[in-house]
Amino acid sequence: MKTIFSLLFACLFLFSACESSIKNNQKKDTYVIDNYTKKEVDIEMRDGVKLHTTIYSPKDTSKEYPILMQRTPYSSAPYGEGKMKTKISPNIHLMKEGNIVVYQDVRGRWMSEGVYDNMRAYLPNKKENESDEVSDTYDTIDWLVKNVENNNGNVGTWGISYPGHYATVSAIDAHPALKAASPQACIGDFFFDDFHHNGAFLLSYFRAISLFGTFKDTPTDSAWYSFPKMNTQDQYQFFLDKGPLKNLNEYFQYDKLDVNSTASKDKIDDFFGKK
Repeated sequence: MKTIFSLLFACLFLFSACESSIKNNQKKDTYVIDNYTKKEVDIEMRDGVKLHTTIYSPKDTSKEYPILMQRTPYSSAPYGEGKMKTKISPNIHLMKEGNIVVYQDVRGRWMSEGVYDNMRAYLPNKKENESDEVSDTYDTIDWLVKNVENNNGNVGTWGISYPGHYATVSAIDAHPALKAASPQACIGDFFFDDFHHNGAFLLSYFRAISLFGTFKDTPTDSAWYSFPKMNTQDQYQFFLDKGPLKNLNEYFQYDKLDVNSTASKDKIDDFFGKK
C-alpha cells in the first residue's frame, strides 16, 4: 500500500508539474499580442517598388525604443490585422526587453513588389533610381526612423542564412541610423557556396530548388512554388534510383506556378533547374 500511495503521489506531482508547464507555455505564447501592436506598411523604394514591412511596437509608449530589423525572402507572415507572431526579435531576451521589431519581405518575395534575385549584386555607383539590396535597406531604415513612433533613431539588423546576407549588406553604405548588424551563417557565394558547392551540384539542396528558382508575378500571401514529392525518407536511395541529374528535370516544370507538370522532360521552367 505504501508503494501504491507513493506512485499515486508521484503521478499527481508529475501531472501538476505538466499542467503548470502547459500554463506557462500558453502564457509565453501570448506575450507578443499582450505587449506589442502590429502594423503592416508598404514602403516605397527609390525606384518606386514597394516592399511589404511588418512593424511590432511595444504597447508601452512612455519611452523610445531602438529598431531591430530582419529582411527576409522567407515571409514576414502572418499577414493581416490581428494576426501576430508568437515570438519576435532575435531572441526572447530582446523581445521582453522591449524593442521595435521589424520584418520585411525582400524585393520580389511574398507581399513585396519587384523581381527577386537570389543574390542581387551590389552597385557601388548607382545611377538615379537604380537599386540593390543595399539601397533597399537604406531606404527602409530612412522611412522607419522618420515614420515609426517612439523610435530612438537607432537601428540594428540581424539574420541567419539568407536573412544573414541581407544583414551583411546593410552595413555597406550604411544609413547613419544603423548602429549594429548581426549576420549569422550568411550566404556569401551563392553558386559555389550553396547550390553548386565547390562547383558540384549539391543534392541536399534538391528539394529547395523550387523555392529559390521559381518567381512570382504579383504580391501574394500564399506560396507560389511547390516542393518535389520524393515519397521516401531515404533521400540517398532516391538519388541512386533516379540516376543522372537530367532525370530530375520532371520535378521542375510548371504549367502554373504552384502545379508541377511532367508533360515534357526537355522543358525546364525553374531558374536553377535550367542550370
